[in-house]
Amino acid sequence: MAEDKTSEPIHLEPFIHQVGGHSHMFSLDEITVCKPLITRELHFYESMPEQMKQFAPEYKGVIEVNFVEDADGYVTLMAYPPKSYERKFPAQRNESRTKRRIRMRPSGSLEIEGEHKQSQVFEEADQRQDEPGAAGRVPHNPWLLRCGRSDPDAGCSRPPSQKYILLENLTHKYQYPCVLDLKMGTRQYADDDSAAKQQRKKVKVATTTSSSLGVRINGMQVYQVNLSRFICRNKYYGRKLAVDGFKQALCQFIDNGSVLRTDLLGAMIARLSELRDVLQRQHSFRFFTSSLLVIYDGQEPRHDVPESSARVDVDVRMIDFAHATHKDFDDPVQHSGPDQGFIFGVESLISVLKTVLQEYG
Repeated sequence: MAEDKTSEPIHLEPFIHQVGGHSHMFSLDEITVCKPLITRELHFYESMPEQMKQFAPEYKGVIEVNFVEDADGYVTLMAYPPKSYERKFPAQRNESRTKRRIRMRPSGSLEIEGEHKQSQVFEEADQRQDEPGAAGRVPHNPWLLRCGRSDPDAGCSRPPSQKYILLENLTHKYQYPCVLDLKMGTRQYADDDSAAKQQRKKVKVATTTSSSLGVRINGMQVYQVNLSRFICRNKYYGRKLAVDGFKQALCQFIDNGSVLRTDLLGAMIARLSELRDVLQRQHSFRFFTSSLLVIYDGQEPRHDVPESSARVDVDVRMIDFAHATHKDFDDPVQHSGPDQGFIFGVESLISVLKTVLQEYG
């Protein structure tokens, strides 16, 4: 029996708003991103409790992506979504999309051709000292070119095809998506990680705000209306921050270059409080290495709308469940009660935001 696939392949594009993570994500269409499939993460999405789904990207299925390499070393990423996906989520027509060739370096990082064709401009405000030349005004978040480098515990070879999970593009409804990626929890290693990897993770926690606050900055992009570009920060910036620096970074996240968007803080605090309440009811769950995204639109607020009726659209979502676990996984190590390390991070974030609101609101 023939597979239920569309007859026309879709050309995948780099996901330009990726602010953190280890693996490259790609855009299938305007509302869907593709992330390399990890079996545990797939199982987590398929078994996610209903009350948690509002705090995670919508899961849309699995797709196989083919890597077609040309003589110059560039690859084209082609995928055939199932017909059921096309009927439910219409894909953007190929001819309307800007096609850019991608070269994957042996290290796993990317090189993108045709960057000048993209309208949005990003600038990295922080560089790691041993990686000069990565910053500059580019049409995507600079982290896109850095992620994908092989884990010390894994190889970096690329097969001719790979399965990806399809997830909701959380930035699609925003004109200028401001994104804050927060690494959550006081423990960030999995039960089955090697002793060496566990030790590396423990050091990162002990030397960052992960130990004192249960949260650290893993990436950020903020739209500057006065400069008409995004300012970006990466995980190395987040690792250097103390508690006071973490608070100032949150202030930077709501600073659009013209004004501090304190109007966003109430919605952020309310959404985080809802998440905390949901997490407190999730017994046996552990979200090791998971992150939290906070997203809002960086476009200038409308001044012709009464403040009482103006709608502030702030999104808060949990992502990255490759090391998440709960009782239905039947793992050798079973946990009881809610994930207090993750909850502590959420509560710390709420507390800092309330302090900012008191000082600047």
